Amino acid sequence: MKMDDMTARDAAALIDISAVRTHNTLSDVEECVEYAKKYRFINVHSLPCFTKALAGMLAGEEGI
Repeated sequence: MKMDDMTARDAAALIDISAVRTHNTLSDVEECVEYAKKYRFINVHSLPCFTKALAGMLAGEEGI
């Protein structure tokens, strides 16, 4: 795909979002998930302690 042909949705599908700093909370992860769902980002990263919750938040979301 040429850059001239890329749409905003195409660009969003190349973006990942994260909450991986030690001060990030479950609320921060939830906020990242909401952004990912709204803008259709490709993935969300979190600290390992939030993996189960994150997987539940993204269950059934195609493309994230």
